[in-house]
Amino acid sequence: MYNYLIVGSDLYGATFAQQAHAAGKYVLVIDRRPHVAVCVNKNVILL
Repeated sequence: MYNYLIVGSDLYGATFAQQAHAAGKYVLVIDRRPHVAVCVNKNVILL
């Protein structure tokens, strides 16, 4: 069972997922892309 379902791993979705997980919550992130990543300033941040 998950506490949160996040659809889309954009900057806000990925940030929320990381913070919720750090707070001890179970999080499921789904995205149409094969990886969870955010492109910022031509760099890729993998969480």
